[in-house]
Amino acid sequence: MEQLKFNVGEIITRSPRLETIIMVEKFIKENSGEFKKTDLFNNLPKKMMWGTFNIILKYLYENNKIGIDKEGYIIYIWNPELIKRLINRKRYKQKKILISMRPVRPADVVIFADEKTEDAFNSISEDS
Repeated sequence: MEQLKFNVGEIITRSPRLETIIMVEKFIKENSGEFKKTDLFNNLPKKMMWGTFNIILKYLYENNKIGIDKEGYIIYIWNPELIKRLINRKRYKQKKILISMRPVRPADVVIFADEKTEDAFNSISEDS
């Protein structure tokens, strides 16, 4: 299974500004599945340091806003509409589970940040 590599400990990093994080997230959302990591970096509307870019990707990945498909393309998986649909289900109210992502296209294979998130997502996919 392919994983996103951030290498934030090995490269010079800067803390990104909120507007920079939002810009990267918006660009990924608008171009979901079109770019691999390096191509995404080279096509951003505003240039930044590679380390800063990696910090942003790590943040988005760990917060389940982006994933990576089996070919290495970065996809946007955050889905607040799904939360709205599921939040009132009795099953999730009892367990207090909020699931906040699903693949943009049903054919996508997404690698999740951890097993717990993947299991929770799969249980929702089976219910839908």
